Amino acid sequence: MARPQKYPKLAELLGGWFHQDFDVAGDSVADVVALFRQSSRSEERRAIAKDIETFLAANDGPADMAFRETFNPDIDPAGFGKSAREWLVELQALLADS
Repeated sequence: MARPQKYPKLAELLGGWFHQDFDVAGDSVADVVALFRQSSRSEERRAIAKDIETFLAANDGPADMAFRETFNPDIDPAGFGKSAREWLVELQALLADS
């Protein structure tokens, strides 16, 4: 049974777009986010970015263990050559409206 999520928009993005078969949407985080941006509204992207900001603030320092425990993700940021913090910061930047 899923437990209540403190970061619901980020959890939704991770589960819906960064699952085991995420590479169907692209070969990189940027590819996946570009496709997500096509089907999302700026308000939704801002809410995800806020969840990232809140999560990182609550998990000062290395966030890898907290990331795994909180989201139980299908992907591992280390597979992208990044820590969870680095990966989330990249994700947040890609979600930002320019």
